[in-house]
Amino acid sequence: MGRRTVRKMIKIHCQDHSSDSGFGNKLFLSCFAECYAIETKQKLFNWLVTDIIHRDLYRDGISKKDKVNIEWKNLDVDIDAQEKVSVVGVGTALSDNEFHQSPADVALMKKYKNLVVEDFGRRDGVFVHVRAARLKPVFVPSVEYYKSCLRDSSFGYVSSDSPESDTVKYLLDNFNLKLYQETPENTIIFASMFEHKVLSLGTFSWWIGFIGNQNNVMCPYPKDYQIWQGEIFEPMTEWNMIRKPYEKNN
Repeated sequence: MGRRTVRKMIKIHCQDHSSDSGFGNKLFLSCFAECYAIETKQKLFNWLVTDIIHRDLYRDGISKKDKVNIEWKNLDVDIDAQEKVSVVGVGTALSDNEFHQSPADVALMKKYKNLVVEDFGRRDGVFVHVRAARLKPVFVPSVEYYKSCLRDSSFGYVSSDSPESDTVKYLLDNFNLKLYQETPENTIIFASMFEHKVLSLGTFSWWIGFIGNQNNVMCPYPKDYQIWQGEIFEPMTEWNMIRKPYEKNN
C-alpha cells in the first residue's frame, strides 16, 4: 500500500491580537507568511484581505470576495487530517520575533518582495508620514526632523494619525503640502507611489517606505529614539537614516 502524500500548509493566526492591532503589524504577518510559503514551498491560508499583498500565490482556493467578511478575526479553519500546518502569528516559532519583524524576517521579505508586494506606479513629489498617536513623546520625531528632510520647494502630501498636531500644522503652513486622510490601506498604496518619502517611526510608516521606490526614502535613525521597531529599519540600507542633530535642508 502506497504512502499517503502529506500536504503542507501555512495558516496565519492572530491569537488574541485582534482588530486593535496596527495595520502595519498585520501586513508584517501577512507578508512574512507569503514569503515563508514561497521559501518552503508550502501552501498558504492567508485571510488578511488587502490589495497590498498579491493574492495569487500559494492560494487555498478561497477568493478575496469570500474572505472579505472574515478579515483579521480569529478563524477556525477545518484543515484536512493530511495537512501539516505551520502557524504564522504572534509568538509562533517560525521567527525569533513575535511579530515576525526581526532582521532575518525583513531579509526574507526583501528577497521575495517583487513576487509578493504589489507595485502601484510612480508619481512626482513627496509624501510625509507623521505618527504621534499612542506613542510616548520620546518616540515621536520633532518638527526639526521633518524640516531637515524637506526643501522649501517640496510639494506633495502629509498624512498623520494626529492631523491636529503642531507638527502637521507646521508642515501644512510652511510647505506646499496637502493633508491626505484615507483608510490605512489606501494611505499606504497612495504614499508608496511617491518619488520621495519622509517616514516617521513604526510599522505603518515602514510599509510606506518598503513599497515602491527605495532610493529616496528618509527616516529617523532608530537608535536615536531607542524605538522598539528599530530592527525593521536597520536592514533597510537603501534608506537615508537621518541622525540628530537635525539641520535645515534648503
